[in-house]
Amino acid sequence: MTPTSRIVFHSSNLAASVTGLAYAYYKWLAPVPPQETESFGMPIHPFEPAWKTLHVLLAFTLIFGVGWIWHGHVQGQLRKWRSNPAGTRKRGSGLVLVGLAAPMIVSGYAFQVSVEESTRNFWSQVHLWSGMIWIMASILHLSKRKFFRRGLALFALVFASGCTTASLAPVRPLKIIDAHVHTRFKSDDRRQAFFAEMNANGVVGAVAHTGDNGSRGYEDLRSSGVIHCFGIGAKFGKTEHQLLDAELASGKFSCIKIYLGYIPKYATDPVYAPAYQLAKKHRVPVVFHTGDTYDRDALLKFAEPMILDEVSVAHRDVTFVIAHCGNPWIETAAEIAYKNPNVYLDVSAFLIGDLNQVSPERMEEYVTKPVRWIFGLVEDPSKVLYGSDWPLAQMGPYIRAIQRAIPLEHWQAVFHDNALKVFPKLREVVKQDR
Repeated sequence: MTPTSRIVFHSSNLAASVTGLAYAYYKWLAPVPPQETESFGMPIHPFEPAWKTLHVLLAFTLIFGVGWIWHGHVQGQLRKWRSNPAGTRKRGSGLVLVGLAAPMIVSGYAFQVSVEESTRNFWSQVHLWSGMIWIMASILHLSKRKFFRRGLALFALVFASGCTTASLAPVRPLKIIDAHVHTRFKSDDRRQAFFAEMNANGVVGAVAHTGDNGSRGYEDLRSSGVIHCFGIGAKFGKTEHQLLDAELASGKFSCIKIYLGYIPKYATDPVYAPAYQLAKKHRVPVVFHTGDTYDRDALLKFAEPMILDEVSVAHRDVTFVIAHCGNPWIETAAEIAYKNPNVYLDVSAFLIGDLNQVSPERMEEYVTKPVRWIFGLVEDPSKVLYGSDWPLAQMGPYIRAIQRAIPLEHWQAVFHDNALKVFPKLREVVKQDR
């Protein structure tokens, strides 16, 4: 082995080992802040993705180093052993390293490209244990060399200091804005339950949806970070237009809600044209109920989201939100948001009821997987907004289900920043101390 190849291999091995151990530590051992912990799914430490990314990048240098020493060192040692087995110093640790290289590299690649959770778990375990044995074999293989003792001391110092520094670093809890709630409190207990769920889950703001031209479900909660949408009722004539104009101007309402399906009119119906004009005038978004309805007498043909493409094209100066992402027509809704720059998606109420009684498998199948697909299709993290549809769905379990669908680096956008962008009036009521 030449001095250069020795330096390349050992430095890359050290780098891959340090980052791999750090990634394993934060994935399986490090205490996770309470904000990230949930009974459904694996908790995610905020530092885990960074170490994973660094490990993947540095692993390529180790693969290069393995290839280099294979050509210049391993093949030569194997030829000597074949020609004179008795006269060649056989090193079991070296043979272990040779045998582990392929499964460690292949399992690492397979873990990155696998889609099914069970397959990813299998390859992650293969990679973990082959990697751990690789590190131990490396230590045994080099234990009699002076430069290795110095390297081992440096390894321990760097790894210990890195983990200590990262563990002591403050972890900023995720602040969440729930873009879809209802505040028709039937009792003080229900009101207290709403704010208790907000506080317990780090929800600092919310968008509440009213009905019957703003008369049902409204309570001024702006001091608590909650704004309201004016919910257009079955009757929406000149008097209601004037009411909407005045209450948007006063700041009482900060958005408009149209209940497609519950009201048997398409979004293109002329009755809604004044609402779109007022949305443009006051620079507020229009939210459409789409998809499944909570009322068996509602008509689903009006709640199918395809027609919203026509509306969004006709009113480019208005921001539209497709509530519930059109579920079960999520593919249609996602395509409309992907195509149109003025259309956004809230992913509320994919499941409703007591979510604490729903199995993890069902939450994964009917919430996490669909949202993951939607997020991938739109190819724009700013297009998706978290919402629960409280009280139909509890905030806590629903937050965790959506978190498992969204890459950690985009949580801030999906759970907070996108709502501030789409509902600008939120900036006036949500504390901004980031």
